[in-house]
Amino acid sequence: MLTQTFISLKHDYGYALSREELSEVLGISLSTIDRRIKLGGSGLPPMKRTGNSVKNRVIFPAEGVAKYLDCEEYDLEDAS
Repeated sequence: MLTQTFISLKHDYGYALSREELSEVLGISLSTIDRRIKLGGSGLPPMKRTGNSVKNRVIFPAEGVAKYLDCEEYDLEDAS
């Protein structure tokens, strides 16, 4: 099922977001994203590495980011 969040992300960023774009969407710093990636990705949407080297590129599929945002929104609504 395509959510409005996914449609919006796909329109603005395409099918995958870079670290910088994810930082913008989540409203957190790039250094926070890098730290979480280094710690295994906890607290981030699903990510994919594009190579095998230490300095490989990390991307975040828009579908996974949309699901992450929708779940975060749902969790915030439950807390209130």
